[in-house]
Amino acid sequence: MQLSEKDRKLRVLRLKAELLKKKAEYEKYELSNKIEFAKFLPHQERVLEYVKEGKKTVLLVGGNRVGKTTIGAILTSLACDPASRTKLGFDWLNDVFPSVCRVRILCSDWEHHAGQVIVPALKEWVRAGTYETKKNNVGIEAFWSFKNGSTIELMTNVQDTRIHEGWKGHFIWQDETTSRDKYIANKRGLIDYSGVYLMTFTAVSESWVLDDIVLSEDKAVGCVTEIPTYANTYLKKEDIESFEKTLTEDEKVARIQGGWLNLVGRVLKEFNKETHVIDTFKIPSDWPVVAMIDLHLSTPQAVSFHATDKHDRRFTIDEIWDNIGPEEIADEIIARKKRNLWRLTNVYIDPLAKGDSKFMKNRADVQDSFTIIKNRLAPHGILLQLASKDKESGVRNLQDWLKGPNKIPILFFLRNCIRSIYEIQRWTYDENGKPKKENDHFMENLYRFTLTGTKYIEEAELTKPLSIPQYAYA
Repeated sequence: MQLSEKDRKLRVLRLKAELLKKKAEYEKYELSNKIEFAKFLPHQERVLEYVKEGKKTVLLVGGNRVGKTTIGAILTSLACDPASRTKLGFDWLNDVFPSVCRVRILCSDWEHHAGQVIVPALKEWVRAGTYETKKNNVGIEAFWSFKNGSTIELMTNVQDTRIHEGWKGHFIWQDETTSRDKYIANKRGLIDYSGVYLMTFTAVSESWVLDDIVLSEDKAVGCVTEIPTYANTYLKKEDIESFEKTLTEDEKVARIQGGWLNLVGRVLKEFNKETHVIDTFKIPSDWPVVAMIDLHLSTPQAVSFHATDKHDRRFTIDEIWDNIGPEEIADEIIARKKRNLWRLTNVYIDPLAKGDSKFMKNRADVQDSFTIIKNRLAPHGILLQLASKDKESGVRNLQDWLKGPNKIPILFFLRNCIRSIYEIQRWTYDENGKPKKENDHFMENLYRFTLTGTKYIEEAELTKPLSIPQYAYA
């Protein structure tokens, strides 16, 4: 039966109405179940991979608007709502979190961070109808209970650390930084259940995170760091550029580049851990090895060992960071030479060691540290010399070595040199443009090593008469 023009129009209108209704229902469902349609940026996927690998502390450090809060809210939703894990294809999370999960979220404050950032993010990513909330005495929905028994508790940095103690659970999400004491108080609550601690923040404060966690070499830690704002491809470039123009150069380091504000002014910016730190290996017995000593009166002694290969590549191969006297320093150097069969004939020491009467005033003898070490090393064919103090030239040498000719580095650090690797990432300039006298003990040794002029010489060549010293200052 052929429809009239009027009936056809009515039928079209009914179909359009049905489509609009279905579209509205779909949009409503998607809005209420956004977690099922989540898409991840590469750095967010790396966070998830670290959780999957079994890391117990995971960090996402980056510029503003890179999706740090988003990944925290999503992981919280997945932890508390096992059904959403399946819908998203994340069944592997069942091996990380139980079906009933206790979660704690650390916020900066109640009114702004908890109320205006965290709570809206949770409501955006937790499936509607799966939870109920209770408000605290300042009107913030600080406690969430799920139908399956999971719970979320919001805490803040303004609360006394003692209030953070005593809790135990499966997952902690710390959005933005907190103090070390609060981190410890909360971290201990994960021990019973082998829980996961997630940190998401822009590094504008709390430098202890860099020192104690990022640089800790702890295999249980997974770090996704220095993610720039431009990595969020959902943002318009012109909007980021507009925000960037309002910032100082220092502020751009953390808020745009995703770096660490407390490392603005690093002396050796050329250092890259992925490039310059290599696995420990046995040093060939024909490579010349030089020991460098930075002597102290009240802090541990810094002794480092450096080798040079046939291609003029330099390696920091070992270190001593210990409270020992001059005799023990010499004995440690001798022991390492014998044990490792190193070709070690030259040691350089801080010039202040010669005539360090303050250090020796409580000793029965009157010899200074230089003389004690020199006399102890000499019978073993090791010559002690005073190191150069030309720091400016030494730093330039290090910068060149780290970059290398044709962008191929010629300076490397064996992974066992923990203190050296730590310091090179923390050595910064002061307000006067001079390298600070902190985190610099092994850096003093390192720049002075560049001034020794150490070169690889075939052992056969050493038997020939020489008119100049084997090693000279550059």
